[in-house]
Amino acid sequence: MMKNNKTILIMMLLRIHGIGGQTVQKIMKQVRRIDKAVDNWGFLEKSNLPRVKQAIMGGKLSEIIWKQVHQEVLSEIKQANDLKIEIISYQDDKYPQWLLKLKKFPAILYLKGNSKLLNADYTVTVVGTRHPTEIGIKRDIELTAWFVKHDYVIVSGLAQGCDFYAHQTAARTIAVLAHGLDQTIYPQVNEPLEKSILAKGGLLVSTYPLGTKTIPQHLVARDEWQSGLGDGVIVVETGLTGGTHATIDFALKQCKPLAVLKYGNYCQTNIGNEKCLADPRFDGLTTTDTFLNFVKRMLRK
Repeated sequence: MMKNNKTILIMMLLRIHGIGGQTVQKIMKQVRRIDKAVDNWGFLEKSNLPRVKQAIMGGKLSEIIWKQVHQEVLSEIKQANDLKIEIISYQDDKYPQWLLKLKKFPAILYLKGNSKLLNADYTVTVVGTRHPTEIGIKRDIELTAWFVKHDYVIVSGLAQGCDFYAHQTAARTIAVLAHGLDQTIYPQVNEPLEKSILAKGGLLVSTYPLGTKTIPQHLVARDEWQSGLGDGVIVVETGLTGGTHATIDFALKQCKPLAVLKYGNYCQTNIGNEKCLADPRFDGLTTTDTFLNFVKRMLRK
């Protein structure tokens, strides 16, 4: 299925060195003839945007490069179609409305599976350490099951540990990945989980073009969007450091409701929970009543 010219143009612009999502939005507001822009880079020659000027002056953008980028994008779209990967832009109706409310959002999303989940009525992001305690695993499964029962789509990052148990427990779940959707799943040990997510009507999401491999920076960037896709964020278990804190930081910047599980006793694996509980921006989750209070807080967003 051929993509519309808006999506093609946005994909082309993102391939120009030095042009990012926010510059793309500015360019798209200036374009009058999308179909003409795809075939002719002249509109960029006339642009007064600093990033565009720098790209032209630096030899990163020219008529030859524009034609080459066009072919690259068409080739990627064909490959995506063959792999049943859907590509949408922020201007598509099915783009997740939660992301559009953020100060910045990815201009392009790559999807595999049930894309209707992107705008589900209720979503919650569940994150935590890759090395949960036995009680943490038990609480993770119980918590996820409770939210699933209350019609929530569960968002997480397909990592080992807390992410794994949240995805595994959920009937409907969104996994945000840190690599192209044509790549081997990272971590590879979760490949069966990936297949299970798709089989039960879940969704894989990436902001990265096909062919993109996982690097540490992508894992952190992924945390921003898994936070952004949820009505709120729940921390199952975390130490004082680790990737979970990147998601927490993004959630705070995005003004997302935050909650953390309470434990009777704390160890190095969940001592971060105790620290978060001292912060009034976090709800402490223990009983059904605390779950319901957090739901009310998310609904007010």
